[in-house]
Amino acid sequence: MENLDRQSIVQTVTRAWSEVFAVDDLTEESDFFSLGGDSILLTIVALQIEEALGIMIQPELIYDAPTISEFSEAIARSVQSA
Repeated sequence: MENLDRQSIVQTVTRAWSEVFAVDDLTEESDFFSLGGDSILLTIVALQIEEALGIMIQPELIYDAPTISEFSEAIARSVQSA
């Protein structure tokens, strides 16, 4: 597995959310649930992120880390501990 830096993860998460929610003006503080996220959209986002980064993620991380910044950090921590 290649070494993923935080910015790469943030960019990938932002791109996935932007596509799923059809929103262009996301920030790192954008909240998945405030945007209308649900379990089906979470599955779609997780698959996009996994495909783009070449890693497996735990979609349920979103419940404790609902912003782009928090979710990206949670993904980074899970990659480091794998």
